[in-house]
Amino acid sequence: MIKPSPEIAAFVERWMAAHSGKHGRPLTNMLSTSEHLRYLGTAPDEYWSGSLIRRGLAQHISEVPDWTGTSTKIEAFENGDTGWAIWRSQITFDGRDDVFDVRFSHVLTLDDGVWRIVHVHCSMAAPNLEFHGIEQQAFADLIEAAQKGHEGFGDEGTAVIMFTDVANSTEIANALGDREWAVAIGNQLDQQAMAIAKNEGKLVKTLGDVAMSSFASACSTIRAASEIQAMNVRLNQCSINILIIQLQIHSGFIFENHKP
Repeated sequence: MIKPSPEIAAFVERWMAAHSGKHGRPLTNMLSTSEHLRYLGTAPDEYWSGSLIRRGLAQHISEVPDWTGTSTKIEAFENGDTGWAIWRSQITFDGRDDVFDVRFSHVLTLDDGVWRIVHVHCSMAAPNLEFHGIEQQAFADLIEAAQKGHEGFGDEGTAVIMFTDVANSTEIANALGDREWAVAIGNQLDQQAMAIAKNEGKLVKTLGDVAMSSFASACSTIRAASEIQAMNVRLNQCSINILIIQLQIHSGFIFENHKP
């Protein structure tokens, strides 16, 4: 069962503190001893594995200019003997005025009852327009629609939001043409709406191939997501146009002012 993990959040916070403080020994000791250990940095050649990471990471970190993070956020989860966490912060390096949005993702495993990091991925955020020349607005538009009112989110209490979209939708739409694409995505959204309603969810908004729905519990969300994927398999079996549905699920709490 997946659940939030304050323990892993605290562990990752200590690891990042060792990173910023350039404390090589604790930084290395918190890594797994497995040869499946991986580290993916921001530079093109920064992809290392196994014992090489444990031998060289402390020296690598010592070469990074001193930095300070602000507005830091950590999300952490665990499922049995596996855990993962996302660390996000706005970083400034000593002697520079630039501010960088930096993300670290960590995957952890239990090793004789102790959490150890088995995968680290460091990245710096870049606008879509700058990275691949397109400003993607689908999720931003859905979130904006949700923030305008609480009608789709129910009363005070736990709320779970599910986003769905079609992988590589732009390329598929161009290949199919407007008419065939409209039929294919229309069938998809109709089937999704049925699965969402069946599991006591509410379809809040759709934009193109993207849909946002809300649920009162994680269990009902997972059931709806499973049914959507099973439905998609059936639709693909009856069509030459294979579509892959991507899902994202986020949970939160609605307070008395009804803001999710």
